[in-house]
Amino acid sequence: MEEFSILGRIDIGLAIASGVINSMLYNVDGGHRNVIFDRFQGVKLDVIEEETHFMISWLHRPIIFDIRARPRSVPSITEIKHLQTINITLRILYRPRAELSPNIFLQIWSQFDAIELITQRTLISQRISELLIERTAQFGLLLDDISITHLSFEPEFTSAVELKQVAQQDAEKQ
Repeated sequence: MEEFSILGRIDIGLAIASGVINSMLYNVDGGHRNVIFDRFQGVKLDVIEEETHFMISWLHRPIIFDIRARPRSVPSITEIKHLQTINITLRILYRPRAELSPNIFLQIWSQFDAIELITQRTLISQRISELLIERTAQFGLLLDDISITHLSFEPEFTSAVELKQVAQQDAEKQ
C-alpha cells in the first residue's frame, strides 16, 4: 500500500514536470518564421527558423509569420497598339522577406494597442487607408475603399475587456 502511495506521488510529479516542459516548447513549422515578443525587452530582432524551440511562457510570446509564397490573380482589360482590346490576367506570387519579420511586426501591426483598435476603429482604418493610398500611388494605382472588416481577439482578452466595461458602468451608476 505504501509503495502505491510513493508511485502515485512520483506519477503526479512527473505529470506536473512534463506539463511545465510542454508549455515551454513550441514549433515553428516549415514555411514559417517566428519573432519573439519579450515582456521586458519588447520585440526581439532575431528571426527564428523552423523547428522546435524553448521559451519561458510567462515572459515570451511567439509571433509566427507565414513566409510561403501566395498567388494573387489580377485580371485587366487593356488595349494594344492596333486598338485591339485584350483580356489579360497577371499572376503575382508574393511573400514577406523572412529577415524583415521583426520590422514588419514593429512598423505595421504594433502601432496600435488592442484598446485603440476597439475604441478608435474608424480612425485606425482611415490611417491604414492613408498609408496604403500613399504607397500605391507610387505605382500609379488608385484605391477606392479600404476598411477593417473583421477584428477579433483572444477569448481571455475579450472577457477582460467586457469585465472592465461592466465595472465602469457599475461605477457610473453609483
